Formats: sequence, structure tokens, C-alpha cells
Amino acid sequence: MHAVVVEFDHLSVDFLGCYGNSWIETPYLDRLASRAVTFDNCFAAVPPPSSDPNYRSATGPDHDRLELISALGEAGVRVSLCSEDDADDSILGHSDRSIHVKGSDAPEAPAAERPFRKLIDAAIALLDEPSASSTPSLLWVASRGVPSPWLPPAEVAGAYWDEFFDEREFNLLLSSLTEENDKDRASSRSRTTDDRLASGLAELSTAGLFHRFQTSASRELTNLNRAVYAAYVSAIDAWLGLLLDRLDVEHTADWLLIVTGRAGDLLGTHPAIADGCPPLLDPHLRVPLLIHRSGAEHWGTRRRRLAGTPDVFATLADWFEIDMQPPTEDSISLLPAVAGSHHAPRRECVFSGGAGVGWSVRTPEFRCVIGEARHGGDPPEETWLFLKPDDVADMLNVADQYPDVTSSLRDRIEEQFNQISRRSARDE
Repeated sequence: MHAVVVEFDHLSVDFLGCYGNSWIETPYLDRLASRAVTFDNCFAAVPPPSSDPNYRSATGPDHDRLELISALGEAGVRVSLCSEDDADDSILGHSDRSIHVKGSDAPEAPAAERPFRKLIDAAIALLDEPSASSTPSLLWVASRGVPSPWLPPAEVAGAYWDEFFDEREFNLLLSSLTEENDKDRASSRSRTTDDRLASGLAELSTAGLFHRFQTSASRELTNLNRAVYAAYVSAIDAWLGLLLDRLDVEHTADWLLIVTGRAGDLLGTHPAIADGCPPLLDPHLRVPLLIHRSGAEHWGTRRRRLAGTPDVFATLADWFEIDMQPPTEDSISLLPAVAGSHHAPRRECVFSGGAGVGWSVRTPEFRCVIGEARHGGDPPEETWLFLKPDDVADMLNVADQYPDVTSSLRDRIEEQFNQISRRSARDE
């Protein structure tokens, strides 16, 4: 009995073919979706910060992952962890193997030196170890996903610019990004468009201007933003394909593969955030979740029911048949949903944005977001309510139109807050 989890800190479902994107090439994830169960409405419980341009992976062992790893180890499951960044020292005593890879994010870095490619190579090496198939095992592959700043490899950086610009518009934009003078323009004629784009992005990053570019309301920069992000997603898909190909030739009869994320991304300025709403919205919190189980009869199916990232821990505990305290009282195993069995669906997902951010709750019909209290213990003053599934991107606040719903969901957020507080007190 074996399981592989691939988890991305940041990966927007809107940029994946298996979630409906028609202009970005993600053939390996699309192929996996045809052989897995895809959850259309999975949401991250506690997303990592996306507003910090220097943010790096938070995929070290948070409390829930550490509890799972500890319980698996006690049950005799061989646990291996691969991460793009250093994990906390506390995890080392709970896993059999822990590998942290480092690489170069420079656009000109060769593919073999990119962090995610090195991560995949390390994961494949662990799968190829002789002892990997003799005992129950979990391989957890923790990636930053699309890291900020988004500097894809130079050879693919310009793969999607023609989705948004004609050649003249794009060259003018590149000139403005790199502040080319007449002499620079003359010398740049011998350089490829991809090279110029990579240089422009690197210059923005070095100058500390990338965050302003990343959140710009300018149509041109927002479109370039999307094109660059798409290029990075395609590169990730190609490298992930190496691991998926390796698993294709694995003849283990009983194994589980989960591909998921910790957060999406808000590409461009969001109107609700501009009005003061915390970034706890569907585009940021909705994450991919694909589960492949060997021998399953429901490959290529989709589930529209709500799912949350804590359900991944409950699913793994169910898969390895171990008892452990669930991350939240309502976290549930998704194995019955993968098998096509009927069971009560999750009715809501509650989210905390961390200190100073706020809270959010998502139901099949609504998303409610409340801001952080402004004065000590005072209740939050701002509330946003978005109608689902019609308002896909959380654009129109309808809190005044549904006061009873708003009040009920605020009460549910307070209940969840109290539950977490009790758990924290118990663990101290």
C-alpha cells in the first residue's frame, strides 16, 4: 500500500486545461485528470501568503501534516519528504527520509537546475530505491508551485504573449519594461523575443519592482502577468510529467496519487480587495485536487461537491487505515467519493487568513468574508457576501441583500475560531 502526494504552494486552477483553460498547454495534468477523480470545488483551509513578493515555500510541516506523519510512522509506514525549501527541524524525527533541494530561479538557468525539476528528480530517485516497494510508504512532494516573482525559464518565457498582444504592442511593452534607450533597441534586434522578455522580468525583480508589476491595474501589465504565469505553469506541467511517467510504469497493485495545492493566485487587482476585502476569495482559495487510485473504476470523473485541503489528511489516514485526530471536526476522507460511493458531502469550508487578515466561509451557495477586528476585541466591521456559483470571481457584494445568511455565516466563522482556540489550548 503506497501513496504519493504532490502539493503546490501556489497554482491557479484557472491556468489548467483539466479545469477548463483552453489556451495553456498542460498535457500531463490533463492526462492525469482523464485517469483520476477531479474535484472542481476544493478550497485551501489556510493559504500561504501571496502578497509578499519574496515569499518562499511554507510547505514545512504545519501542525496537521506533522500529526499525520507521526501517526503513519507509528503504524509502520515509510514516510519520505521532498521539499524545495528547508523544512522545520521538528519533521526530521518523524520521517524516514527528508530531502530539501535548492536550485536557481534565474530565467537563464538550465532546466536541470530549476528547483521544481530538481525536486522531481529527487522524488523519482526515492521511488527507485529498492526498499520503496517492500513496505507501505508515503512520498510527499512539497513544491512552491509558481513562485513569486514569476520568472519562468527563458526558453518558455514568451510562450503565450501572442494570446494577448500583437508583435508591435509586445515590443513596445518590452521596451518600457527594460527602459531601453535608442542604443539598447539597436543592440536588442539580434536578441530573441524570449530573451528580451526574460531580461525585462529579471530586471524588474532585481529592482524590487516586481510586486508593483504583479498587482498592476494596467491592462497591458495584467495581460503580461497572465502570459508569464502561464509559461511557468506549462514548465511545471512538463516537469511533473516526468514523475507521472515514472508512476505509469509502477506495477504496485495498491497505490494512491494526490495532486493538490495550498493556494491559487489573484492575477491583477481584484475590485473587492481594492475596496478593503481580505484576499480570501475563490480565485485565491480554490485549488486543484486530483486523486488517482489504482484499480478504480471511476477514472475521468468529476466531483462538484465541496472539498477542503484538510480532507487530504483524512483521506491519507483512511488509505493507510490509521486512527488520528482530524485537522478539523468536519474534515472527511474523500476515498468514498473517489470510489463513487454515496456519503454526506461537506457543507462548508472555513478559512483563516492569519493574523491581521480575516476569515472566510464557503458553502455551495455563498462565500462570506469578514475583515479583522480594528480595535482590540471589537467584532470585525466589514462583511462581504458573494453569490455562488454564479459569481465565479467574487465580484459583487450582496451582504445587504441576504442579511440572515450573512449573520448565520458570521456565527459559523466565530464557532470555527473558538474551535481552533480550544485545540490550540489543548496542544499547549
